[in-house]
Amino acid sequence: MKPTSEQILSAACDEIALVARNSEADHLGTLTRVGPLLEWALANELGEIEPDQVIGLRDAPAMETAAAHLETDEMTQYLQDRFNDPKAEATSVSQIVGGFSKRTTRVACHYLGETHSLVLRQAVGASSDPVLEAEYSVVRHAWSEGLNAPEPLWIEASENLLGGPFFVTRYVTGTNPGDVFGADEAVAGTVGEDLAAFLASLHRVNCGSLKQYPSSPMSTIEQILQEIENALQKLTDATGEPDTMVSDIFSWLRTNVPTPPEAPVLIHGDVGFHNLLVENEKVTVVLDWERAHPGDPAEDLAYLKPTLQGVLPWNEFLAHYESAGGIVPSPQALEFYTVWQDVWRYVACQVHLNAYLHTPRLSSLFAGRIFGPRFLADAVRNINAQQ
Repeated sequence: MKPTSEQILSAACDEIALVARNSEADHLGTLTRVGPLLEWALANELGEIEPDQVIGLRDAPAMETAAAHLETDEMTQYLQDRFNDPKAEATSVSQIVGGFSKRTTRVACHYLGETHSLVLRQAVGASSDPVLEAEYSVVRHAWSEGLNAPEPLWIEASENLLGGPFFVTRYVTGTNPGDVFGADEAVAGTVGEDLAAFLASLHRVNCGSLKQYPSSPMSTIEQILQEIENALQKLTDATGEPDTMVSDIFSWLRTNVPTPPEAPVLIHGDVGFHNLLVENEKVTVVLDWERAHPGDPAEDLAYLKPTLQGVLPWNEFLAHYESAGGIVPSPQALEFYTVWQDVWRYVACQVHLNAYLHTPRLSSLFAGRIFGPRFLADAVRNINAQQ
């Protein structure tokens, strides 16, 4: 699919409009990130874009434009109804930047005589969302185990006054220290050490009591092979039959599935600098648990490894992970999951790009045209490095 320049410009205008109505938005940062996409639109129209130019662009716009933002008055009405408190009031409602699949909203409010700062994680355009419900279940479990998960408060599992289903957590202070490709320049090594300790603790959590997960389990060879086939099917549905290079990557995955650990552990599935907050050079919370599932610790470690450059050397990270109680996986497992994390993210980007035809979100276009080629190139490079 080749989006027209008119489509791209329309998406960029939507992005700018959202910035204009969001008082907490990073206006300069977002508008700066729109610039490269507009340049790409011009090159696309003239037929001058090259693959290495696409792969070379790093930063994506963080704002979502698909869903209308929540209003203060409707949030006030919801709180009054939920808590049977006519004095309940939302004093501030603002959409939080970032994310592809959910709308995230910060709410300052008071109800039942107390002041609260809340975060709503909401599925938009759906009357129910089993993935959202399962994510809430995992967040509750992680919080109860003392992990750096957001504190879960309640869930609205069906359509409601505010629209689609959502769950509510306590707001946590901190700033986002990077993106999906790595950390910002000034991130301290203590953040890497905190991540090592977090993963070591996560990978010791007993998840036997959890009845549902937002993402499919990868605890056995059969389950891993099934996930490979599921990813291939998603890609085929989005783009048609893959070319020879992509087919060869999937063949490599099938051939190199490692033996999973005897006791599967809870995997976050998307742990990185884009999904955590930092304050005073310490991790305050790890966010977005929608890919959590039982599996191999190597999956989380391989996913995080490429983003640690400049923060903490890999051998030091593993030493902290092991000293905190983690078990270092085999080289074979790390090699497999290094390629796997590139592949599933490439597939996700192509699904977003296909969805752009129906819902012209700037983030979907960026995912498909900017992020996707980079993940694919990384998968090829990582396979070649192992041969």
